[in-house]
Amino acid sequence: MTSPSPPQADERAAPLEKPPAIPSPHESSPAAPHRDDADPRTMRALAVVAGTGGAILAAIGFTGSYNTLRHLAESKGFGQFSYAFPIGIDAGILVLLAMDLYLTRKRASLPLLRWMAHGLTAATVAFNAAAPEGPLAADPLAASMHGIIPILFIVAVEAARHYIGRMADLVAGVHTGNPPLSRWLLAPVPTWLIWRRLKMWSLSSYQIVVTRQKEITIYRQMLKKRYGRLRWRFKAPADELLPIKMARFGLSVDEALEIPAREAEAARRRAEEAELREREGEAARVLREAEAELRRVETESRIEAAKIAAQAEKAAAEGRLKAAQAEAENAAQNEVRKSEERLRVQQAEAEAEVQRLRDQTEANRNRAQRQQAEEQVQWEARQRQLLQETEAVESAEAAEARARKTRAEQQTMEAERATAKADREAADERLRVAEIAQQAAEAERNTAEAESARAAADRRRAEDEREAAEARRQAAEAERAAAEAEAEARLTLTERDARRVARMIVKAGNPKAVTLPMIQDELGVSQTTAHERKARALEYLAQQQEDKGSEQAA
Repeated sequence: MTSPSPPQADERAAPLEKPPAIPSPHESSPAAPHRDDADPRTMRALAVVAGTGGAILAAIGFTGSYNTLRHLAESKGFGQFSYAFPIGIDAGILVLLAMDLYLTRKRASLPLLRWMAHGLTAATVAFNAAAPEGPLAADPLAASMHGIIPILFIVAVEAARHYIGRMADLVAGVHTGNPPLSRWLLAPVPTWLIWRRLKMWSLSSYQIVVTRQKEITIYRQMLKKRYGRLRWRFKAPADELLPIKMARFGLSVDEALEIPAREAEAARRRAEEAELREREGEAARVLREAEAELRRVETESRIEAAKIAAQAEKAAAEGRLKAAQAEAENAAQNEVRKSEERLRVQQAEAEAEVQRLRDQTEANRNRAQRQQAEEQVQWEARQRQLLQETEAVESAEAAEARARKTRAEQQTMEAERATAKADREAADERLRVAEIAQQAAEAERNTAEAESARAAADRRRAEDEREAAEARRQAAEAERAAAEAEAEARLTLTERDARRVARMIVKAGNPKAVTLPMIQDELGVSQTTAHERKARALEYLAQQQEDKGSEQAA
């Protein structure tokens, strides 16, 4: 039968309770009745008396100090400046003390101002003590009488500064009481430790440090009671020793005992935040993969649309080019046929005109020959008549016969001239006809050249359209390449590696030529990852082949 556990074991197993709270000296007991420190009218009267008395002391001290310092300055050779020298020192004391009181009231104290004011006051006391003639040891009473008034003024100002500083602390809710003088005298070392902790850890007051010291002492005694007087530091759990260890850092017993709970709570919050961040990261990763897949699909759609548009544009451009070439050839052939027809018509008209002129010339020649024959017949008849008449009257009419002969010769010459003139006119007419035919041939040649230039312009326009179609096709190819580059830029690292391996396979021409060590050297990955990248690359190439087959079938 098991014996009951000893009471000491049960006591050690139970959690250690915190020591009873020690009331702060600043906290009043609930049972204690509320009591005012003093009557407000009495306090107001005391303040008036203190202020009035301080002003009177300041006036007396400054008046006496002014005369003493003025005479001292005159004796030291200050001349006219001796009248301003005492005012400068006293005004400096007042200004420095006023600034110190103002900054103390605003909780921005600057001790240098107070030290400077005290230094000027000490100088004033020294100057006043040195005012009597002879050394200070000759008449110490006179020296003391000259220096007592400035000392009283400094004491009054220090009291005012102390009051203002305490009021500022009370308004701010801060208690900065220092250890009392009696404690410094009775226990200097512990008091110095208390004062050091008060200043080092910016605690609110001396009483709070004493209270915490009492709590730590009680807590240490409780640990000794529970775990043994000599072994409590080794047997007590680490969490229960925290108040002892953290006391040097200004923490109370309650604050130290709450540290494990706060740390556990902080660890729990950090774990929850880490889990939340992990979930958010997983969700973000899934979202990024979905977005990448969506962008890939959109990119492939744009690529397919660009390919279809490029093919349609290419087909349309080839159709327009063929139509333009056929139209240009038909127009050129029509223009050539029209030009040949016009040339034949003009040639026929020119030949008809030449034939008409030839006929007219022949008619004129025949008419001239007939007229010449008629004139010859008439002339022969006339000659016969003249011969007959000559025979009858040869002698009488010999002169008349010669005259007629002369006239006949003249007529013959005129007829010959007329014939020559007709021949010249016929030659001129033939020359004019030849010039007209030449001009018609020149005009026809110019027309043929213009038609040829128009046909060349049409061919150049067709070439320009073909070049424009080629440029649009190249732009579509460039857009498709840019879309592919954009799609590749949006791929994940795994997909980019797979495409690099696919390019290696395409370049090698055989998947077996691309080994796993080559992929490892190229990508800097392990053998397993290289095998996975090669498998994905083969899937990518198979998908590309299927897409090309679908496009060709379409």
